Amino acid sequence: MNPEQALDRLTQCGVVPANRLIIALTRHCNLTCNHCWLTSGPNSSLKHVDATLLKKTLSLWVDAGVQTLCLSGGEPLTHPRWQEILTHCAQFPSIHHLRLQTNGTLLTPKIVNGLTNPVFANLHLQVSLDGAQPATHDLVRGKGNFAKTMNGLQLLSDAGLGPRTTVSFTEMAHNFEELPLLFPMMAELDIGHVVSGTLIQGGRALARALDLPSPKQYANLIERFSHDAQLRAVYKKIGNTSCLEWYASRRETSEHHCANCMESPYISEEGTLFPCGLLSVTNYGIEGVWNCSVASVAQKAEVRWAGLNALSRQRADNIQGCMACTGRLHCQGGCMARLARQTDNFLAVEDRCRLRKQVYALPALPNL
Repeated sequence: MNPEQALDRLTQCGVVPANRLIIALTRHCNLTCNHCWLTSGPNSSLKHVDATLLKKTLSLWVDAGVQTLCLSGGEPLTHPRWQEILTHCAQFPSIHHLRLQTNGTLLTPKIVNGLTNPVFANLHLQVSLDGAQPATHDLVRGKGNFAKTMNGLQLLSDAGLGPRTTVSFTEMAHNFEELPLLFPMMAELDIGHVVSGTLIQGGRALARALDLPSPKQYANLIERFSHDAQLRAVYKKIGNTSCLEWYASRRETSEHHCANCMESPYISEEGTLFPCGLLSVTNYGIEGVWNCSVASVAQKAEVRWAGLNALSRQRADNIQGCMACTGRLHCQGGCMARLARQTDNFLAVEDRCRLRKQVYALPALPNL
């Protein structure tokens, strides 16, 4: 069976073929962030992926139709051959979007200058920043790292890479109120996008008892957004944050289900393929995919993942808390992959339910 036939069979089972591949170059990281659900860190026992195997595997997936590659970690820049791997990815004519995720602390003038090479014309960078002030960011990422990340962002901006850079903000109770400050800060650096998503309560986040924002914090941001014309203007240019997007589309019916499996699969540093980065749990892992044909991987996925899409579609109709919710058709039961960090019951309520309900319950506000 060739890759096209195998992927066609997956489609018949309700599994969406891969368009975007996320691949971890390493589990190693130069930081030990308190909210890291992968528990990455500067541990010598966490090995890097063999670059030769990785490049062969990437080529197989690109040949099978993947058009977007995302290099992740750990911290990708700790891999001794990350630049070679990145260059290999950039040379595929069919790759329309190449993304490098980084905490930004290891960026140097030399590295950033190298990223301006025309071979990286389709490269986009995603830099993690979890506060608008040093104390806030450093509370979860370690003392002095706000300054290092801001220095990296300044280097990217000075090199003309700002418009191709996305700042990724993890929403937590302690930092959420700084989000409105972050949009104008990044706009001044000519950063292309600022996106935020709620904390994943897994890994170190559980051990450090970090909290999601409160429903009141969500409501306050939406109300501020309604009355602050400058914030609305900069957000329209570069912003995307959960509660504002939920509010804007709260009366719409969503066609998206979080188990569009294999549309955006994730390969761990150990060579295990998962339906997505969040659903990286043992029950759904397909081991040994380095330099393995996509057809054979797809055949294993057909057995392991075929029921996930249907299960996702059942959530809104089977979760008691969804029945009377005004946002039921928009939320569709939420993202069941988030539950994988907390329970084996995929028909349980996900952890953002109370936040969504607060957004859906808000009245119509001016300018929104």
